[in-house]
Amino acid sequence: MQVYKVSSDGVVSNKAVKRADFLNEFRNISPALIGMEACGGSQHWARELQSLGHTVRLKLPKLVKPYITGLKNDKNDARGIYTALVMGVREVPYQSNLRQSETWPCCKR
Repeated sequence: MQVYKVSSDGVVSNKAVKRADFLNEFRNISPALIGMEACGGSQHWARELQSLGHTVRLKLPKLVKPYITGLKNDKNDARGIYTALVMGVREVPYQSNLRQSETWPCCKR
């Protein structure tokens, strides 16, 4: 997973993070605004991040695409999601576990 961070003092970080370490990246920081492309997996991560006190905004991939520059790779995608977030691209709501399992057949528990 790719994490693109911009701190309040303008320092930019764009690094790969293993899924097992993903929540640890956000566990010990002050509440932040987090943008993610909407998909089945992001629904889960949005709930987890919200439980840590963060604000999560899910963006439709087709609305993020115009903000992605360069070749298709995780670093450029992460930067494009950040740009779409600050440009105010429309967001989609994330779903509860129950609602997600009803609408995403691959996620039935």
